[in-house]
Amino acid sequence: ADLWPAERIVIGLRVCKHMRSDFAPQVGTVVLARSSACLEFEREDIWKTLMMFPGGRISLIWRRGKAELLLQTLFVPPLSSLPLFSSHTSNALDPRTNLTTIDLCGAGGVQDEGVLTLTEFLRECTNLTTLNLSQCRISSRGAGTLAAVLPDCPSLSSLDLSKNRIIANGAGFLANVLGRCHALRHLDLGWNTLRPEGVLMLARALVDCKALSTLKLPVTSIQAAGGGGECAKALGNAITRCKTLTDVDLSRNPIGQEVLNDLAHGMEHNASLLRLDLSWLQISGVVGGGGGGGAEAQEDRHPALAQLLDKCSALTYLNVQGNAISHTAVERLQQAAPSVTIQLWAGSG
Repeated sequence: ADLWPAERIVIGLRVCKHMRSDFAPQVGTVVLARSSACLEFEREDIWKTLMMFPGGRISLIWRRGKAELLLQTLFVPPLSSLPLFSSHTSNALDPRTNLTTIDLCGAGGVQDEGVLTLTEFLRECTNLTTLNLSQCRISSRGAGTLAAVLPDCPSLSSLDLSKNRIIANGAGFLANVLGRCHALRHLDLGWNTLRPEGVLMLARALVDCKALSTLKLPVTSIQAAGGGGECAKALGNAITRCKTLTDVDLSRNPIGQEVLNDLAHGMEHNASLLRLDLSWLQISGVVGGGGGGGAEAQEDRHPALAQLLDKCSALTYLNVQGNAISHTAVERLQQAAPSVTIQLWAGSG
């Protein structure tokens, strides 16, 4: 009785009893109110249930395990304004067409099977702008399943698949469709073991991304072994050719000095990149090739970083903390590029 206070029921006692006996045991708690109503559901056909709440507002919440997802708050017109329906509601009432954000971050129970269920729902989410599936224990198989429907979400601007179990072939699945995600502005694949071969496939696909502004690839196992140099050159080229890219995070990859050089060599003049995170890359070289042979000349300007600063004319922030770069080298870089904020970890010099 506590779940169904009579004064807060919008749709009447008969429907209330029906919901208690049929719907509520399957999906958990259903609370209805004149100002707002809340549904917790796991069934894909929830939009049919909207017909039961004319004249009110409904907050749709999808619960999977301990994770709860607020899908959308919808206004349901009075019955007098609704046309006759058979088994489906109109697009105006369909939560799939009104949905803008899906945030399942941390819902470890999603996994590949949950992605399969979700993609059936996503195919008609034409207004979806944000999809966060971080920490959902998704493997490359799930990434491939998701990739198949991403082009069906024409408004998707932010995709977060960080901290999952995606490896190189999963990155390949995503790379194959990035060029058809025309509104995508933010892509986060950090903390997945993509390795150089996976990042290489992504880098080659970035040139077809006409709106991408943020790329996050921290902890993706980019390293010298396994084609790290080729991967870095392709990334440098992609950063140059992707004219909308303003923020790139390559932090916490064991890149090392040689691969950083390849990244700098692969890049040409760039007038759009504003922020570049190169922290904790195991960079140790400090020789800048200054003219003489003294210690001061040996700490002139870090060569690869100097080259990056020279090529990225719009850069405002460079993070190099956690690398074995001397304070003197950073100071020289700062003098050469006074408009750039260079962050150096106090204990790295």
